[in-house]
This record gives sequence, C-alpha cells and structure tokens, in this order.
Amino acid sequence: MNKTYLAPLAVALAVACGSDPNAQISGEWDWSATFTSEVLGVTCVTAGSLLLSQSSGGSTVSGLRSNTDVACEGGPDNLEEALGQPAQVINSEVNGTSITMEIDFCDFDGTIMLDTPAGDVMSGTLVCQEGIPLQPEVFTGTWEASR
Repeated sequence: MNKTYLAPLAVALAVACGSDPNAQISGEWDWSATFTSEVLGVTCVTAGSLLLSQSSGGSTVSGLRSNTDVACEGGPDNLEEALGQPAQVINSEVNGTSITMEIDFCDFDGTIMLDTPAGDVMSGTLVCQEGIPLQPEVFTGTWEASR
C-alpha cells in the first residue's frame, strides 16, 4: 500500500475507534416513573412528559418534567398535588449512552437507546432523598421515557 494513503487511513480509524459521542436526546419524551417508600408505606406512579434541551457539546441537559397523571397509595394528602406540579430538570448530564438527571428531590440514572424497533427509549432507576413532600424518607423506583 502506498504511504500516501496510510496517514488518512490512520486518522479515519482513530476517529472511528474513539469514544462514542453523546446520545442526542433533545426534544419531547413520554415519561413514567414508579417509586416506593417501604418506611412510609407509599407507592406512587406518575406519567407525563419530559421536554429536554441538550448543550451543543452534548453532555449538559436541562428541561422540564410535567406529570399529567399521578396516583399514590398512602402518604400525605398533598403528595399527588405536589407530584403533579411541573419541575425543572437540573444537574443533568449525558455521557455516551448514560444519563443522570435531578428532578425535584430525586436523582435519576439511566441508559439511552436510540433507533430501537420501539423508537428512542431511556430507562433506569431513581432515588429520592427528601421532600415527598417534606418527608425525610428515602424513596426508590424505576423510570422510563420514549419518543
């Protein structure tokens, strides 16, 4: 092989074998979450939308979560009302196909899968450390989103 072709080939291979770019998740997603506090005997199921905006570098994410359906068994009377309020998506980051988000008082970790037969999907786990509403108990659960 001619040496003239080796340099561009080496550059192309380096780019192709480099780290995966961050998944692009800007846009509106249908969303749901289920979480429980064993201590309080509370289980909640929420559904609605996530409207996400991703930075030009692709790692920083912000947005808004809107729950249109909320159902809780147990807990304080104002729990469903509190969970039905829109909330900002903050301190959020995409790293390849992994995502971390903070919404209200909960930390979300998940995996992003784009272009699947079911469309674009994200799913993972959540941990809520405080404030549902004003309770210092830990809530754990799962979440998923699709578009």
